[in-house]
Amino acid sequence: MSTGWPTKFEVILMNSLVNNSKTLSSRLLLIASLIAATTTLAYCGQKDNSNAGPATVRTIVSHAAGDVLLERSGEQSPITTGQELQAQDFLITGDGSSVDLAVTGYGVVKIGAGTRVQVQSLTKSTGGSEARLRLERGNVASFINRQDKNDRFSIASPTAIAGVRGTSFMMSVDDSRKDPRVKVAVLSGAVAVQVPGQSEEVILEKNSQMTIDGFNRINRNMVRPLSEDSLNAIKTLAVFQKSNVLEFNSLLDDIRKTSPELQVLEGEASAETAMEDRAARDAREGGMDSVSRADRADVSKTLKRDTKGDPIQLKPSSSYTE
Repeated sequence: MSTGWPTKFEVILMNSLVNNSKTLSSRLLLIASLIAATTTLAYCGQKDNSNAGPATVRTIVSHAAGDVLLERSGEQSPITTGQELQAQDFLITGDGSSVDLAVTGYGVVKIGAGTRVQVQSLTKSTGGSEARLRLERGNVASFINRQDKNDRFSIASPTAIAGVRGTSFMMSVDDSRKDPRVKVAVLSGAVAVQVPGQSEEVILEKNSQMTIDGFNRINRNMVRPLSEDSLNAIKTLAVFQKSNVLEFNSLLDDIRKTSPELQVLEGEASAETAMEDRAARDAREGGMDSVSRADRADVSKTLKRDTKGDPIQLKPSSSYTE
C-alpha cells in the first residue's frame, strides 16, 4: 500500500520523463504534476472512516397496527413495516394500536396502545452490546432470549430502571397522576429494578410484580405475586403477527422454544409438555447457565402448580396468527 511518497519505480519513471523534456520549466511542471498524481492515488487507496459510526443493535419494525408514528429529530411520520430504528427515535401509538419490534441478538418487544417510548441506546462493540428503551407512558412487554453475559437490555421509566436477562416481563407507566405510577410485572426469568439515588436493587423473579408510586425508594417488601390483571395485560401484548421480517420470525421461534411460560400462555403446549421439553433441552446442553443478576425461570415450580385461580392456568389468547 502506498504511503504517499513516490516508490522506487515512480522515481525512475519521473527521472525518465524529466530527462526527455526539453526545457527546465517543462521539467518542473512535469515533476509537480507527477507528485500530485502520486499523492492522489495514495489517498484514494486508503479507506475513509471519517463518517463511519459505531456498530448498532439492529432494531426493526416487524408489524404495526393502527395509528403509529415515528418521531425522529423532531419530525413525525407514519411507521412502516421493515423500517429500522435509530437511537433517539420515539415510537408513539394511539388507542387500539401496537407495534412489534425485533431487537437482533436479544428478542422481541411489543409496544401497546397509548404508549410513547424512546429507543435510547442501541450500541454494539467487542465488549458487549446494550439496548435500552425509555418508556414515558403506556406499556411495553419484552420477551428476551438468552444473551451473552456482556450484553445488557433494559427499560427505563421516569422513576425506575428494569434491567433484564433472559426473561418475559412488562413495564407500564401511568402518567395521568401528579407523580407517575410505574409497574414492573415478570412472567418468567428475573428483572433487576433500581431507582435513581438508591444503589440497592430489588430482584423481581418469575410470577411477581412491583408498583412504584412517584419517586419513592423501593425494597423487597413491595414485591407482590403476579396479579390476574397483570397476566391478562401480558397475554394481550403476547399476541404477535406473522411477519416478512425474517429476524423477527427467527427470534420469536427461539424464544417460544426456550420459554415454557410463553408456550403455556399462547396455548402452544400444556404445562407438563413445556416442562418436559425444557428439561430435555437442558440435559442436552449440559445444564443451564448461571446468571448472577437474573436467573432463568425454574419452571418445575412455576408450571407444576395447580392452585385454583393460578394465573398460569388462565385460558390463553390466540397468538402468532398467520
